[in-house]
Amino acid sequence: MAYPGKEAVLGQVYALLVECRDCGNTHRFDIKELKQVGGSSSTKISDVSGRLYCSDCSSEGMAGKRVSVTAIFISERDRLKAEAYLINSREAHAREQRAKRVSPRSGRT
Repeated sequence: MAYPGKEAVLGQVYALLVECRDCGNTHRFDIKELKQVGGSSSTKISDVSGRLYCSDCSSEGMAGKRVSVTAIFISERDRLKAEAYLINSREAHAREQRAKRVSPRSGRT
């Protein structure tokens, strides 16, 4: 299990829902299928998300890589922790971007 403030891992999820943005199909990957893709219980969800694709699109010759991934967590507590981590990381990224835009004046008093 992940600690508070850490990114969610596959050990916390029951399955991942993968929705294709090209064809609109939704596929459900359970833990056994995710392990075949190269995931273990300590693998971050974001790491395995990049390896998932739409099998319907790929069978038709398209890439099938334009997908959105949604985790189905085992417990509500794990879902809330992962959501809080995502919000915190987005806020940190936004603060970082604001800091880059506002640069201190050099040598002026």
